[in-house]
Amino acid sequence: MSQESDGISLAPLGLPGEALRREAALARIDALTAQQVYITNVEVFLKSTHGKIEYSYEGWEAHDYEPNDPVEEMKYASAEARKYVASFITDEDGEPIFRFTVRNKDVYLDALE
Repeated sequence: MSQESDGISLAPLGLPGEALRREAALARIDALTAQQVYITNVEVFLKSTHGKIEYSYEGWEAHDYEPNDPVEEMKYASAEARKYVASFITDEDGEPIFRFTVRNKDVYLDALE
């Protein structure tokens, strides 16, 4: 039995990279958070049963905070992104797949200075 890849190319939409199925997306969020790389944005696409990829026009974005502890705010944002992916449902036909925008701790802290 062959296993289908978790990553789905977004090239048919003219976008670089790939989107991930839900379980792979959740695992990626966990792995990135462990490396102090945090999710700032989640885009949702839909993959039809025929393999066509479409925009869903749904997504999640971290709020711009003026945090007391920037790293804690970044961890919170990733936790919220994880909740969003885990609980995402749509009335549209197709399997939701997810793409992230990320920020690492050093880049975030440098931007605050």
